[in-house]
Amino acid sequence: MSNAVIYARYSSGHQREESIEGQIRECTNFAKRNGLTIVEHYIDRAISAKTDDRPSFQQMVADSSKKTFDTIIVYTLDRFARNRYDSAVYKAKLKRNGVRVLSAKENITSDPSGIILESVLEGMAEYYSVELAQKVKRGMTENALACRWASGRIPFGYTIDADKHLHPDPALVPIVQEAFEMYAAGAKIVDIARKINSYHVVTGMGNKFGRSSFDRMIRSETYIGVFKWNDIRKENAIPPIITPELFYKCQARYNARNRKNVARPSAIYLLSGKLRCGCCGGSMCGMSGKSRNGTMHYYYSCYSTRRRTSHCDIGNIRRDEIEHIIAAHAASILKKPINLDIIANQALKTNNSVKNYRLESLIQQEKDLTQKLENCMKAIDQGLVSITLMDRIKQYEADLQSVKNDISLEKIKSNPIQVTKEHIIFFLEKFALLEGEKFKDRIISTMVRDIVIKKEKDGNYLVTVQYNYANSKELPNEESYSVPESIGSQDVELVDNRGVVTNRLRFYPYYFEETFIFTQAS
Repeated sequence: MSNAVIYARYSSGHQREESIEGQIRECTNFAKRNGLTIVEHYIDRAISAKTDDRPSFQQMVADSSKKTFDTIIVYTLDRFARNRYDSAVYKAKLKRNGVRVLSAKENITSDPSGIILESVLEGMAEYYSVELAQKVKRGMTENALACRWASGRIPFGYTIDADKHLHPDPALVPIVQEAFEMYAAGAKIVDIARKINSYHVVTGMGNKFGRSSFDRMIRSETYIGVFKWNDIRKENAIPPIITPELFYKCQARYNARNRKNVARPSAIYLLSGKLRCGCCGGSMCGMSGKSRNGTMHYYYSCYSTRRRTSHCDIGNIRRDEIEHIIAAHAASILKKPINLDIIANQALKTNNSVKNYRLESLIQQEKDLTQKLENCMKAIDQGLVSITLMDRIKQYEADLQSVKNDISLEKIKSNPIQVTKEHIIFFLEKFALLEGEKFKDRIISTMVRDIVIKKEKDGNYLVTVQYNYANSKELPNEESYSVPESIGSQDVELVDNRGVVTNRLRFYPYYFEETFIFTQAS
């Protein structure tokens, strides 16, 4: 039996553990049906899949290099990532470690047509995520223009009235002011948090103050009277708690502390795990270097040659040029209606409906909060009125509004939509029409399965690409074409941080043609 891990996630801070339990139950049943042994659970709570800044997710990716498991099971693909770019990047990393990602509720097979469907489903998740955000945004914009607090945690130091306007809490204002003054004077964050906690107060989430909660407070312009939501920013819209002079003094210290921690983004190689050397059969890995004039150069190099386990004449292949050529050829396939029809028919066979446990969890939370509010109102009717009770009512109302917003979003996203042939064709057509980096990313991750590049006697390169759809007489899944030798590189001096030459390459200028001579291998 193969070893597998389960990755479960929910995005809303108002969701409960039942959402995680439901995901784990379905993933465990899936593992039993497919002969997989679960060895670990990785769980992220109240974190969106729109970002890859998820602690358990990152730990899981790091652990994949230990070779203790070869399969990751998710409830649905949008639990893994709701961003096609992140999905492609992390699946490439996992693939290099011999790990695959399986969906428990989306019946996606490991054959080529299953990969096509997986890409379409991920694209739909991203598409509906954007669409539902736009629909909710219209209603929330009106609230923001009136400076009404939309939803979520209320900033520490403020209360909210019946019209959703923020007002300073007299009991908390001195604490906020003291925290800002201590930070501006150079006090350590741990000492400030300890001081705040000594007053026996909690954050909007009901927790003690720590570094993350303090960071949110110290960076918030709310405390100088600025109301912000999305791209709406209104000054003097909220009663301020501290002066602008004190606030900006704190920002100067905060920025100076964090400026040195800014990391450079890593280079992305879209063909990693797909591109192989036609000489020795080894993988082509991404390489980069800086020339004497400071220009960065990116290319693919045979891993075996680099490790000196073999000698190949493939040389170094310029990253941007080879990625663009392969993506453009793949896109040309999707621009033919007959090809789209064949691919969509193949992918449609693997589709299966999915039950939305997240929506069920949100609806249950709505019922629970409504019941709590009713209980509070009954207590008031019986004459049991207190400051604590009124604070709870305000918090329940804020939580209920937030949950209702989440339900509206989830209903839009999961509107009973059966994936049809037309849906698949629509998304594949959109992939073919994209431009720039997103064009290369989506086309390559969706269409391309394997690439072999080999240097020919005339100096040009022969590229053979295998695509993610089943082979047929009408549409062969393999294509071979010649690429000019100008994608190779020689005689450019790459230097390290000390200016020492580390490699010599020469990069020829290369210009793309708008059309390709397209012939499929028999």
